[in-house]
Amino acid sequence: NENVVLIDARGTEEYSGIKHEKKNKYSKGHIPGAIHIEFKDVLNEDKSFKSVEDMQKITDANGFTPEKTYVVYCKTGVKASVVFVALKNILEYPNVKLYDGAYLEWELKGKPLEK
Repeated sequence: NENVVLIDARGTEEYSGIKHEKKNKYSKGHIPGAIHIEFKDVLNEDKSFKSVEDMQKITDANGFTPEKTYVVYCKTGVKASVVFVALKNILEYPNVKLYDGAYLEWELKGKPLEK
């Protein structure tokens, strides 16, 4: 559905299927069609959230509009919650969801992944 946008909040190597976050395990990639916005992208160096203007640059670059529904995920839900808060509470997008089963559930159910 073109009105639903999946966002993968994991690191670049996990999203790309290069490396898993723990040890030297390899990730199999990401859920098909997911856009990559790493959770760190919405944070300043001191771990505070970036300004609305800086976050809008990220959303504008990805063609985001408040009318769409956004589903954010990571491996277990922790990193995704950072992007969720940025979109829902700071940018005030009305339709933001957290995929609480996350990548781990998707992978364990044997659903398709892409690199």
